Amino acid sequence: MRERDEAMQAAGREDDEEEEGGGGGFGGVQASGKAIVALHMPAVCETREVDCAVCLEDFKNGDNLRMMPCCHTFHQTCIFHWLIVSRLCPVCRFMMPSADEQRLLDEQAEVVYAEVCQLAMPTGEEQRVLDEEEARAMDMDDGDEDMIVNIIH
Repeated sequence: MRERDEAMQAAGREDDEEEEGGGGGFGGVQASGKAIVALHMPAVCETREVDCAVCLEDFKNGDNLRMMPCCHTFHQTCIFHWLIVSRLCPVCRFMMPSADEQRLLDEQAEVVYAEVCQLAMPTGEEQRVLDEEEARAMDMDDGDEDMIVNIIH
């Protein structure tokens, strides 16, 4: 818990540096919590790295790992602590979404989903045609049963 508090304090200092133009403009913005917990959890054998670029320790079977969208892999605790301070990949500076950006992405996804659902719903004319086809199919099924009964008897 103390480490998280220290990370949050460090994030606050980096925010101040960024506002003042210090820190090279790269630190101080946390990654979205939703984006952090959604990171892929590969097995050690699925990674191209053999060690964590944050703590520099080798990966061992059974370690909890997380892979960023840029495909760099880290120990889960290492990258979680890192992303609380900076949303940038420690290796390549791939930028994870901030909380504000994540909210925008979620809103956009909702709009797109609603539009897709609307497009998937048949229009009045399409629904009428579907209903007619369904009724014809049911009539055919009834006829098939009659035909089978006549053949059997």
